[in-house]
Amino acid sequence: MNDGELESRGFDVPDGREQFFEQMRSAPFAAHEFVHEIHKRYGPRNDVELHYANVPDLRLRVFWENAQGKDDEQNFSRFIWQKQNVVFYCETYLPPAELHELGFLNAKEHRNGPLLSQLRVGSDYWVAGEDQNAFFRTLDLACFRMTTAR
Repeated sequence: MNDGELESRGFDVPDGREQFFEQMRSAPFAAHEFVHEIHKRYGPRNDVELHYANVPDLRLRVFWENAQGKDDEQNFSRFIWQKQNVVFYCETYLPPAELHELGFLNAKEHRNGPLLSQLRVGSDYWVAGEDQNAFFRTLDLACFRMTTAR
């Protein structure tokens, strides 16, 4: 598949990363550090791929062997910087009710595609600490649920 075909599908465009960070150009330093933490946490894993699309967004994709013994892959989380709201818009593979129980009260149902919830991730979660750790544990749970549900 050439770059044009990839771009038309919104995936793995060589400049997707640049577009994402251009969108974040005026973002607070802590928001950039949060993206760095995502890379630090998920980059070294051999079952997860971080990739950028031309939306522009950052996506976390998990790879696993499904119940039929075949290799499978699916995004379990997606991040878009919203400069007007100074937050990350996040979609993830956990239902809103479960996210509410975990303390993410702004989670809503996501009606489009395999990701189940959408939420806003604000500055409380950008800085290293318990809130950020709780958020990453939630992403880990979404990753696990994705691989066991399909």
